[in-house]
Amino acid sequence: MSAAIHFYDGQTIGTPSQGQLVSFDSILCESAQQHRYSTNIALRADVAFAPQTVEQLACFDLAFDTGVSEYEWSRDAQRLLERPATLHVGLGNTSAFDHYIRYSLYRCLSTLPNTRTLPGTHFLDLLSVCRAIQLLRPNTMPMTLPSTWSESHRREMIHREFACGSMASAVSALAKAICRTSPGLLNHAVAYSAPEKISRLCGLVDGQVESLSAMPPVFMCHDHLHMDGRWGILMAVATDSHYPNVIYMVDLRADLAELLDDAGASVARFIRSDAQQVDRPIHRVNLNRIPFISPITVLDKSTAQRLDVDLAKVRYNASLLSKQHDISLSLMEISGASEATLKGDPDYQLFGAEYLEADRGILERLHRSSRHEWRSILETAHDSRILTLGERLIRRLEPALSSEAEAKGWAAHCANRIAGRYDTSQLAAIADYCTRLLSLSGAPKGMRAAASHWLKTTENRNEQSHNV
Repeated sequence: MSAAIHFYDGQTIGTPSQGQLVSFDSILCESAQQHRYSTNIALRADVAFAPQTVEQLACFDLAFDTGVSEYEWSRDAQRLLERPATLHVGLGNTSAFDHYIRYSLYRCLSTLPNTRTLPGTHFLDLLSVCRAIQLLRPNTMPMTLPSTWSESHRREMIHREFACGSMASAVSALAKAICRTSPGLLNHAVAYSAPEKISRLCGLVDGQVESLSAMPPVFMCHDHLHMDGRWGILMAVATDSHYPNVIYMVDLRADLAELLDDAGASVARFIRSDAQQVDRPIHRVNLNRIPFISPITVLDKSTAQRLDVDLAKVRYNASLLSKQHDISLSLMEISGASEATLKGDPDYQLFGAEYLEADRGILERLHRSSRHEWRSILETAHDSRILTLGERLIRRLEPALSSEAEAKGWAAHCANRIAGRYDTSQLAAIADYCTRLLSLSGAPKGMRAAASHWLKTTENRNEQSHNV
């Protein structure tokens, strides 16, 4: 399937949309050769995070006030992630960590798709694999890794268990350990590590539900499933009209009486948005997140009993759904796309829509050109997000190209970004924390960098933001 395997991991601060990666480590294995890429990523001017939280992060002693720019990293990362016939292996690389990478690439005007994966690329999330092993074959787990722990806690435990000198080496070591103890499940996960592969196993034909009677029940697990334990027995019933790799699936363990009685008349009220909504049996599953998926034959009698799965009920519910064409048609008229994703600050519009082919060509030209030419190139874009993101990129990378008024406006924008959600008393408390921390000569490098960044950025808090 894959000509190369890419192991990678990194450290982050803040949220995906406002924070950023501060380190990235990868090993590309190809033709018996290994290519290493490891770098720190310096904080960009408008990154936002709470400096007090850094002491709780793995990067607390990382000098992230130095390193390559986020833009420089994005160009290297794009070359890695767009490689054909490559299996990308990570920890949470299809959940939280993936969001950081996508937002970074988006901010830096990458030509990679915003909402989907490239054909021919495969992603294997070892946290999802471990969750599947613990559910299906717990005696073959290579280490103790409670599935109830947060993603960050599980990542930390893996890096402790496989302390190999680098983050990517730990990912590789875990993959090798799983291969030794649970080769069957690992090989299955690799075989279904791309959206088109998962789609076919769900019963879709060319990404569409052709016949409900042909839709098989499947076992699925992933950190982002809104289900207790993050797993379920599901059946595909429709696809999202806006996002082709998002499918609507019904929980076959649930009570479907109300859904069947409704017969699609008000189907939206049955779509679940968090794990507590147990009365809503319909789930929006994003195949770009590469959930672990398997036919329900993986549930032998003892496993079904241990997981409290009534296979007779599952098959009965599947047979009922196979006749509910009105539900399927009604779901196809609903789109998970929201107008909110196309309004407001472009920094947060990653999932609004893909760029037009013409705009992708403009971005390719931009990355080949001198930065002094960027403004004139950006003005030809059709998507308004590109112009705003491009202007912000110029402010970060080439401040000398800004007028005095533009520079003041940018400084105010950065200050509002990092401090705008706090009231006066909170700002004073954070400033006091940062000042005291910087007075300590032995404070860890990452904590010092965070404090220095916060104080320097908020100096411009009272400036009026404009032209950003």
